[in-house]
Amino acid sequence: MPKLVRLTTVPLSLQYLIKGQPRFMSAFFEVLCVSSGPKEQLKKVSGYEQVKVQEVKMTRQITPIQFLASMVSAGAYYFFSVLVLLV
Repeated sequence: MPKLVRLTTVPLSLQYLIKGQPRFMSAFFEVLCVSSGPKEQLKKVSGYEQVKVQEVKMTRQITPIQFLASMVSAGAYYFFSVLVLLV
């Protein structure tokens, strides 16, 4: 099954802005939602959406070096055939 990684800088985007989308997309893709913490909010998302979640340290500021570090960290989970959507 193809993989889909949904990246957001804050878990609130997963909880409210795209609520229901990861669960819908899981019918077609193996979905992983990646966001900064706290882990408690990500666990709520995982329970509601029935998808895997992963916490990765991210910032909303323009920081190219931290961005690359976040992408390397996220890429460690899904190395092959990844479709990335950024919010």
